[in-house]
Amino acid sequence: MQYTAIKTLPASINYYSKSEKFSKKAIFEQYVLLFIYIVFSVSIIELFLSKLVLFIITFLLGLVVLFRYKRFDKIVYQIMLYMFFVQFLSMWHFETLTLNRLVSFGLAITRFLLGFFIIKLGGKDFLTKFEKFSFTLIIIGLPLFFLDQYFPQVSQLLSSIDFNSTEIQREYDGWNIFVYVHNGWAGFRFSGYSWEPGGMAMMITLSWVIYILNHGTSLNLKVLIYFLAMVFTFSTTGYFVLGVITIFYIVNSKAFSLFVLGVPVFFLMVLIFPYVWKQDFMQKKITGYIAKDQEVRATPGGYSKFETSGNIGRYGAVFSGIENIFKWPLGHGTVTTGRTKSEDGEVVSGANGLAEFLILWGFAGLGFLLFSLYRFIYYKLNNIRIKHKYFLLICVLLVFLSNPVSSNPVLYSLMLFPHLFKEDKFFRKNEQRLRKHAKIENNSLLIKSM
Repeated sequence: MQYTAIKTLPASINYYSKSEKFSKKAIFEQYVLLFIYIVFSVSIIELFLSKLVLFIITFLLGLVVLFRYKRFDKIVYQIMLYMFFVQFLSMWHFETLTLNRLVSFGLAITRFLLGFFIIKLGGKDFLTKFEKFSFTLIIIGLPLFFLDQYFPQVSQLLSSIDFNSTEIQREYDGWNIFVYVHNGWAGFRFSGYSWEPGGMAMMITLSWVIYILNHGTSLNLKVLIYFLAMVFTFSTTGYFVLGVITIFYIVNSKAFSLFVLGVPVFFLMVLIFPYVWKQDFMQKKITGYIAKDQEVRATPGGYSKFETSGNIGRYGAVFSGIENIFKWPLGHGTVTTGRTKSEDGEVVSGANGLAEFLILWGFAGLGFLLFSLYRFIYYKLNNIRIKHKYFLLICVLLVFLSNPVSSNPVLYSLMLFPHLFKEDKFFRKNEQRLRKHAKIENNSLLIKSM
């Protein structure tokens, strides 16, 4: 029996013709999109915190999308229709049909569209390009981090080049040069190109996950650099991610590697864990969050008697989110009436993107987000078969649980990706044929050797 060779297609599809593929215009466009994607995701430049700038850039990108594709994708209309439904039902229920609420909803729609426009114009390869760009910034940022830590003269020189840092960073003597941020309240931790170390841990995690989806589970220098970058963030969530992703690599090792590498690494983790757990950013921080939350909830009035500006931390945000969503399970939209507020009138919230997303868009909204993230993780970016991908999904959920990403372009881009770019059925069909072919050949060789 003869088998014809199956011609494979490129791992990804570009939306440029051959003449355009390597043109300066196409390359420039990709870098512009990457720049916009990052500055609106990591919030390190004061200019890009402006609502007016957000509207202008989103409007211009929208014009480009309409000029190039003539229309928006069906899934975008469906999501926007759902957001309108939740928002106006919430305004009707809480009797808050005001101009402020309409403006805040307009901002929510704008941020969603920004994520859509970027990923649509960037194409199927965009997240791969983001990972490479992100890794380049990490490579540049790590040496600058050590120079900043141990050479005051270099630190002073870099701070003089400040790239329009946010007001809160300047208040704490923080600065940024885009490729590297010196965080004003956590200067001894690696913030990379993000607003703070926890945010950098999120960007490292997402970059690392995309890299794995593209290149599989082989260990190399790039993996080591991602590992070291995460270590120097001293991020609580980042260290949990390291634990999960280490287990992921171990369970994906071959039998020989599992015995030679996996077992020693596992025992090393067991030995190191007590030491890591004793660090301030682990045990003290986690137990502090739990103790504070228990204290607040035990007080008559609970979160409504919270005395500060309303920021109750990541842990408390989970319970606050549950409390708020059961008041109105369909989702509050951007309506703050009816939500739990502190004594000074501020909405009680915390740096927990998934909890905030639940409050904003309800159980149905959060369910769709989780389903979309699941589809993204199991999407074959480069037609590589990877086992135990649920570990990668856990990593993404961990960083979204500990960062304020409920309206972040990163969250929306991952949510939309599997709906905008369908997997090529050619690969699925022929992957099965190739596997069957290999199985037949192996059986034939086995019979001949007997």
